[in-house]
Amino acid sequence: PASRGTRGRVRRPAPGAADATTRFVQHVALEGPLDAEQRKRLMEIAGKCPVHRILEGPLALEERPA
Repeated sequence: PASRGTRGRVRRPAPGAADATTRFVQHVALEGPLDAEQRKRLMEIAGKCPVHRILEGPLALEERPA
């Protein structure tokens, strides 16, 4: 298979940091005899997964009592 899977990591800024952006880092494992164009295309596809799209778009968190 061309894609073995992904794993992620969240990087939270230190309190008071100049860049207060929380970063979600996605690592995509590609294997096999892939050329540069195939790797590029697979990374484009990975960027269109539903979770990726939710995290990139406008996001609002709501707290509600259970």
